[in-house]
Amino acid sequence: MVQPDSSRKLSRLEEFIERITLVIGSIGVAVFSASVIYTVALRFLLNRTPHWAEEVPRLLLIWVTFLGIVVSTARRSHLTAGIMPLIVHNERARTVLSIVADLCTIGFMAIVAWTGWDLTSRTWTSLSTALQIPVAWTYLALPLCAALSCVVALIALLRR
Repeated sequence: MVQPDSSRKLSRLEEFIERITLVIGSIGVAVFSASVIYTVALRFLLNRTPHWAEEVPRLLLIWVTFLGIVVSTARRSHLTAGIMPLIVHNERARTVLSIVADLCTIGFMAIVAWTGWDLTSRTWTSLSTALQIPVAWTYLALPLCAALSCVVALIALLRR
């Protein structure tokens, strides 16, 4: 069992990870929406399309999605979807299932982070067509957010 002081530190770390990913993800959604609106407006009003019209929204959508995974892991809504208390009435069984869910999340996210980093590291030299940035910046969302989800699930497991 984790000591009370350590538990508070872990809770603060978990809260920090959740908040920062939520803020960055929210900004990403706003920029994504603005870029799509801007692209559509240019296309229909001026009959022009920016050279980055496909890459920027795709990059933002990928990052926002993976940042959302971190938030859903922190809020414990990824596997149970909020229905476990409705299905499992026994508190002890719910606790066991929560531990199993955390262990599964840690294992799965560790594998995703590892393989995602392998994919990312192989694409640093490849450049995107329009923005001419390393393709790895797109793929980096996978290992980074999977690792953060793994940390958040581990914190939840340690706090029990």
